[in-house]
Amino acid sequence: MTHTLVHGANGKAIDVYGPAEGAGAAPVVLLWHGTGPDERAMLAPVARAAAARGLVVFVPDWRSDAPDRGRAHLLDSLTHAHDHAAEHGGDAARLVVAGWSAGPGRGRPRHTPGPRRPPAPHGGRRHRRAVRRPGAHHGPGAPRRPG
Repeated sequence: MTHTLVHGANGKAIDVYGPAEGAGAAPVVLLWHGTGPDERAMLAPVARAAAARGLVVFVPDWRSDAPDRGRAHLLDSLTHAHDHAAEHGGDAARLVVAGWSAGPGRGRPRHTPGPRRPPAPHGGRRHRRAVRRPGAHHGPGAPRRPG
């Protein structure tokens, strides 16, 4: 397993975990932490476990207390993961966004009803899937927002 610290265009730290050198073009996971500011270290055990199974994992810092609630940080990390996946042995065509609590929800495109999809952020690049692991405030029995 490999680990590299890089920085996105906005200067935020991104940990990149990958399989052993020479493993080929691996699927890529962009793993977003929850609303605590700059808590990428919380997801290091998950990222290491995924990399040990052959995935390339990007874990960026982002700040939920930014004026846009962190959305620009998250979208920057999506662009970075897509554009730099191959440098770390990943295949950007197999990019999945996953995360804990509010992380995946903050960065996802805002969908509109009907058959039309909104424009993809950052030059037309899209992630193929998003996986969200609920935090305590999103679990069973938690209050739901109307609508």
